[in-house]
Amino acid sequence: MTQGREQPVETHRETGAVEAASASAEEAHWLRRLDPADWMRASLTEYDALLAALSARQNRRIVTGARRAAGMAINALLVAGRLPTQGPSGTPEDGPFGRTYVEHLQALSRWETAPGEVRAAAAALCDAPVNAPTLVGLGTSLANMQTGPVRAARDLMTWAAEQID
Repeated sequence: MTQGREQPVETHRETGAVEAASASAEEAHWLRRLDPADWMRASLTEYDALLAALSARQNRRIVTGARRAAGMAINALLVAGRLPTQGPSGTPEDGPFGRTYVEHLQALSRWETAPGEVRAAAAALCDAPVNAPTLVGLGTSLANMQTGPVRAARDLMTWAAEQID
């Protein structure tokens, strides 16, 4: 082997890399990199970071963290087969729940099979402003605006966990 060049394919075959690379596309898909329990654990980890952002009053991190935490819980449902994953091409990307966390939340907010409070929580996360408003209207507190996404994420995560158990 020449220094600075990649190893020949034969060497990779010897290590079993070719066999691993020939695994089905479904098994190698990004969504399947974690099982439902692992996606829920990742969701809880993201929720912990979200609570830290809430303590620091970092609105952007609160909203994006809430969307990520809820989106990871939706990934758990997708992997567990509790939500439809296949689109016309047979891949999750063009399925009804899309690929991104925001696409997941948008789809869940419109999914008629989901309970009304779940659809409302998903819609609230989609609609939550990432940047804190310059002016806060009368009768509205900034603290309430920041805790709304936290509650919505918690509600979606709880619902997702109930669907998997």
